[in-house]
Amino acid sequence: LRLFAGATMAALLIATVLHWFLDPTFRARTPADYPTSLNQWIGMTLFAVAFHPLFLIFAPLAWALRLFRRLWIAIALTVLFGVFVMVTKTQSAPTPLPPVVFLELLGLRLALGSLAVFFYLRGGVLLVWWWSFLLQLRHLLTL
Repeated sequence: LRLFAGATMAALLIATVLHWFLDPTFRARTPADYPTSLNQWIGMTLFAVAFHPLFLIFAPLAWALRLFRRLWIAIALTVLFGVFVMVTKTQSAPTPLPPVVFLELLGLRLALGSLAVFFYLRGGVLLVWWWSFLLQLRHLLTL
């Protein structure tokens, strides 16, 4: 129960930082990534909660654990896979990101990936889904 409370506080803190500092920049660059109605938010949230952790945390961690049989290698590869996906996505954007924003996004991806793996190993799938849901709640503030 204490882990859920800590995850909730971390998610709310990170969601606040995202809402005030990174979302305005990315909303102007890629408005399609942000919901414009409640129905769109519900669909995007269900997708984000179900598939982002599955493809960025659960599957890469399971694959790396089976392949290398060392937890620390699996964790590092899982976090680096999330960074690789983020870099690939930013390079495919029509306009390049300023270096400062890219470094902020890189640091955030490293931190979020590490926290998600930590929450998954300590609290399981439900904790990661809860955490992902709380991060998606920030979009309701701008609808």
